Amino acid sequence: YYAVGLASRLPSARVIAFEMDPEGRAFLQQMADLNQVGDRLDIHGCCTIDSLRDALASAPSPVFLICDAEGAEAELLDPAQIPALH
Repeated sequence: YYAVGLASRLPSARVIAFEMDPEGRAFLQQMADLNQVGDRLDIHGCCTIDSLRDALASAPSPVFLICDAEGAEAELLDPAQIPALH
């Protein structure tokens, strides 16, 4: 719901979301479509260092990052692994 809420509040933003659970991704897309923000929301599967690095590399500036990775924040948010986090 963070992604849909963010897209709703920032109508010019492009939002990238990661959701590991396939059913969760389907619900997220459904919620985005019902709130008319589905065209500005890119939904990906598991967030890894590589997938986050790729997402940040292709994102237009400025970037605002919200992370709720259930304990994996220290691993994922490592500027040594993902230089765009600097």
